[in-house]
Amino acid sequence: MYGIVKYQELAKVYCLVLCILISLAHSAKITKSDFKLVCYYANWSIYRPGHAKFTPENINPFLCTHLIYAFAGMNKNYELKPFDSYNDIQLGNYQKFTNLKTYNPKLKVMIAIGGWNEGSKRFSKMVESSSDRQRFVRSAVSFLRKHGFDGLDLDWEYPGFRDGGQDDDNKVTPNWSR
Repeated sequence: MYGIVKYQELAKVYCLVLCILISLAHSAKITKSDFKLVCYYANWSIYRPGHAKFTPENINPFLCTHLIYAFAGMNKNYELKPFDSYNDIQLGNYQKFTNLKTYNPKLKVMIAIGGWNEGSKRFSKMVESSSDRQRFVRSAVSFLRKHGFDGLDLDWEYPGFRDGGQDDDNKVTPNWSR
């Protein structure tokens, strides 16, 4: 029974995300004929040895319509920060990634926050209060503008279930829009 409830709650979150995406698509007047191919780039792939090493320069900017750089982090004040400052900032991989738009101006580049390693704890605490959500959103907008990203992929794994997730995370999640 618990497993079914868990998946039902997760399905609610995915439905909310889908509704937001549909709303954004509608407001942008995107037609059904517009094809989207969204691809992830794992920032840790630069640390792979030999021929497995993969950098933003290895990305063909014409293969995908949207590229997502995984991952940024979040500090204790619910503000976005580079996940790996050496890789992302010092080596310039944020800039190299967003510069792919110079080759393909139609390309959308985004950054993901969250993922398996981030867990649920900080997200669960952050959504509890309107002021913390506001701080997160302001920080996200500032971060996106500073680094040249077009959008944010919120990869909260998994509301209400992991690493400090609260049972009522799924009840609070719709408050993102308020």
